[in-house]
Amino acid sequence: MNERYDIRLNKAYMNANNDIEWIISDIQHIEDTIEAMPGEWKQDPTSGVGVGMFLNSSGLETTIARKVMIELQKDLYRCNNPTVSYTSDGKVNINPNL
Repeated sequence: MNERYDIRLNKAYMNANNDIEWIISDIQHIEDTIEAMPGEWKQDPTSGVGVGMFLNSSGLETTIARKVMIELQKDLYRCNNPTVSYTSDGKVNINPNL
């Protein structure tokens, strides 16, 4: 799959010719998909993993990994084996292994 590009949205950014800047947006898109709650995006109400619901809950690694894989595959990413782990303070670490 080709890289996806987006327009940089940053007030502090101003290039010399007042032009827009194209940036690669795959990483930001993946982070947004993992953090978004289902129903949060009006244009696609079923999208989103909602990782915030899984904080401080152990034993749900396979559930989270499955949700991550389904949501990223809907966006045409090759995500076949995401890894999920918890830190000692209850945070969730997700590696989508793209």
